[in-house]
Amino acid sequence: MPMIELFQNIALVVVALLAGLLIGALFLKILRVILGRAGMARIFVNFISTALGSLLLLVVLILSLDVAGLDTETLWIFLGAIVIALALALQDSLQNVAAGIRLAIDQPFREDDRIEVGQIIGYVEEIRLLSTVIRTRDNVEVMLPNTLILQGPIFNFTIREKRRVDLIIRLSYDNDIRQARAVLMAVMQADPRVLADPPPTVTVEELAPEAIHLNVRPWVKSDVYWVARWDLQEKIKMAFDEHGLTLPLPQLEIRTTEDSNSTRKTL
Repeated sequence: MPMIELFQNIALVVVALLAGLLIGALFLKILRVILGRAGMARIFVNFISTALGSLLLLVVLILSLDVAGLDTETLWIFLGAIVIALALALQDSLQNVAAGIRLAIDQPFREDDRIEVGQIIGYVEEIRLLSTVIRTRDNVEVMLPNTLILQGPIFNFTIREKRRVDLIIRLSYDNDIRQARAVLMAVMQADPRVLADPPPTVTVEELAPEAIHLNVRPWVKSDVYWVARWDLQEKIKMAFDEHGLTLPLPQLEIRTTEDSNSTRKTL
């Protein structure tokens, strides 16, 4: 008889466990759909599903033992003691989990967004329970603790549809500012990636000792920012060469004294 009851209890535990896992999986699937339709980024949906899945697995296991008629009161007490001990021993890890939940709520970035956190610049690949995975431009995978991400400012370079390209072009004093401005505007207006709204601008930033500093500021789509920036610099140099405009070279003035006569050389 005791053997029969043992097999019955094992069968009840297995059935209750399977039923709980199926219900939990269905719940998580529905939750993922709801969160996705609510506009939550996929990486945050995955993070929430992973966290809730771990919690549901633990609850289902204990409830399955309870359904089988086993005394789970001691198990709950024992589990509570383990949770307290782990909480004290893994304070940093729990802080990372809490930081991940905070990221899921605020959603400061999405998957494939290019961000800067501290000294790290790269593309967001995944948010895990304890860390966020970022891929740098040279294809290096960096795992940042979630708490570290929340400690400082987060720069998101792709969350906005448009970005302004800031270029400083140095012009020789021998050149005409009006001609240079016309050439720069023509280069930007001829590039299909440069947006008409907001319009590109060319302004004098500074009359520096060695050159005139011009601010060149076109607006482009965020996803073509770097390609547009590189191409515009090349096109500006070629247009300056074509129109006889010069970019000044750095100069170094050297003074030497020989027999009380001052000699000055400019390199």
